Amino acid sequence: MAKRIKQFRFFGVSDTAHNTPNTSYQTLVSGNVFADVLPILQLGIQALPGTKFYVNSSTSPVIIGVTGVYEMNLQDNTQITSLSFDGNSLEAISDSATGGLIIDVTYDNNHEGV
Repeated sequence: MAKRIKQFRFFGVSDTAHNTPNTSYQTLVSGNVFADVLPILQLGIQALPGTKFYVNSSTSPVIIGVTGVYEMNLQDNTQITSLSFDGNSLEAISDSATGGLIIDVTYDNNHEGV
């Protein structure tokens, strides 16, 4: 298994200069921004406390706690096959003068032929 690391950044709808390419409100809500990094083996998120996201098409969100940091290390037990973010949470990040969303993933890139 060849592992790679990638970071996604979102600082708001109008702050495209600091967002990573293709990371937008729409691609985060749909989860399409993560299509090239699935399956995710390790996940780290820094965001405003209360930010909601969905793992593996769950209808129950995971909510970032008061520290603003979320870490998930799957240690080869399972994989994240889909990841998406709550639209209201992204709007709160976009409206915040100091907030942002930073997502770090470790993924298996065997599907890329590397």
